Amino acid sequence: INDNKIYSSVSGGIEYSYKGRKIKFVGGRGRIYRYGDNKLVEVYKSLTADNSVSKIHFAQMGNKMVCCNGEDVNVYYENDTFYGLNKWTLIDNFVPMKPFVFKNRVWYINAKNKSEAMHSALQDATTIEGYIDFSGVLPQADELIDIKGFLDFICFIFKNHILVYSGN
Repeated sequence: INDNKIYSSVSGGIEYSYKGRKIKFVGGRGRIYRYGDNKLVEVYKSLTADNSVSKIHFAQMGNKMVCCNGEDVNVYYENDTFYGLNKWTLIDNFVPMKPFVFKNRVWYINAKNKSEAMHSALQDATTIEGYIDFSGVLPQADELIDIKGFLDFICFIFKNHILVYSGN
């Protein structure tokens, strides 16, 4: 796929679409590459990319694409530019991972407390507006490992439980 050797493992990707344009991005180990003309070009490198091992997850909402891995990459892409997200507005102890778009909000797992899920404001992927702490909901402690949609429900997938959320 590339003439030059890539020293970081590429482990995730997205086809970003906006206003008729389609751009393919892939990422891994704190680096994000743009794919085109059978080449990968590095377009973003986190400050800790050389030590990063986590998979980068991508999600698109409207014209913004968010990228995070629960470790070092908290950025969004808009208007052909990557922007760093250094501060999240709800809580300081929040490190987003595995973004998932559902009903015009982006949901994230909190990498620092995996019994919490955060969600963005409506139509704004970069502002955290609320969260759910599942520690009081589950019958025993469990780790949130993924968030998925099914029909009109959002499913929170834990190691030992699945919670189905309906409504507002």
